[in-house]
Amino acid sequence: KLSKDELVVSSGKLIFNSNVEGEFGDLLKNKSTSFKNFKSEGNISVEDLTFLSKEITDQFSKINGKIHFNNEKILLEKFTGKINSSSFSLDGFLYDYLKVDQALSIDAKLTADKLILEEFIDDDNQSKSDTSYRFNLPKNLNLNLEVAIGKFNFRKFNASEIKGRVILANQVLSFNPIFFNSCKGDMSVKGRVIARAEQKI
Repeated sequence: KLSKDELVVSSGKLIFNSNVEGEFGDLLKNKSTSFKNFKSEGNISVEDLTFLSKEITDQFSKINGKIHFNNEKILLEKFTGKINSSSFSLDGFLYDYLKVDQALSIDAKLTADKLILEEFIDDDNQSKSDTSYRFNLPKNLNLNLEVAIGKFNFRKFNASEIKGRVILANQVLSFNPIFFNSCKGDMSVKGRVIARAEQKI
């Protein structure tokens, strides 16, 4: 879902071992008949991959792991790396990655040492006194994540030992629920962030 023209920086090593049948050129041109005839199965080893894209402003670096794939799904095995300043590990499945008319679905367990929310807010002109925020919640991505995050920071708010389930579908981010430590106590949050309207969260 990310073309080479969108990549700004890319480095690292990818090692492919795969069997592919079908018209790959037609697949890249999004011809619907090519999906029925296209067959793929194999493995990819990822070593120290780094990339920054024009569409995704966050930098992904030091990505390592193994990918097992076929037409229906991708298995991420011991997938580790960094997003901005946060280190993460991801184990799980990606579905419908070849179908351009369907959203990419991810069902996985995500572990991270920290999450600094300011790094992911998409507005360079925003001041620290602003109380409204703009987030990029993609339309073509569905998430079902079991999360475990060591530390969370947003301005003066700090939390630790965050655990729970996060779901993203149709630009709605749901917490079902999330448990964490903050303000010298144990807390939980259950709710939704709706970002379908560009100017209203």
